[in-house]
Amino acid sequence: MNSTGKAYYVSPRQIKCVVEDIPLITEDEDGLPASVSLNSYSYTDSDDNTVYRPYGITMITPNSGPVGGMTTIIVEGQGFVAEEGIRPRCKFGTSANFAIVEAEILSYTRLACRTPEFLPLTPTASLPRDVPFSIAISGDEFNPWT
Repeated sequence: MNSTGKAYYVSPRQIKCVVEDIPLITEDEDGLPASVSLNSYSYTDSDDNTVYRPYGITMITPNSGPVGGMTTIIVEGQGFVAEEGIRPRCKFGTSANFAIVEAEILSYTRLACRTPEFLPLTPTASLPRDVPFSIAISGDEFNPWT
């Protein structure tokens, strides 16, 4: 399966690629080959330095918890790989009103984080309420969140 995304200029030596639909791979599979093009038809050659291991979410448990926080959330999926210098995080809330907490990669298929102690409510919020949830495993780069 070929997946195509959009590339964004970061610096003269770096671009950021965002692929919306990409297959997840198991831990024992090789990373997916990656190549880029500036003109939509002339792609770079793939080699051992141009592979990508995507991550994704398949289930989040529990699906509710107390407002006071400190509930451990288990995120199940694939592609969770701990790397030195990379800080996975969980984000609770909307882009206008959110809290970010550190996450811990438990295995290739599991990640855990604790709900924040405090998440500011909007003036019209009432209980019970839904809180959007997302993760990022790309260091301090949180856009896009998964």
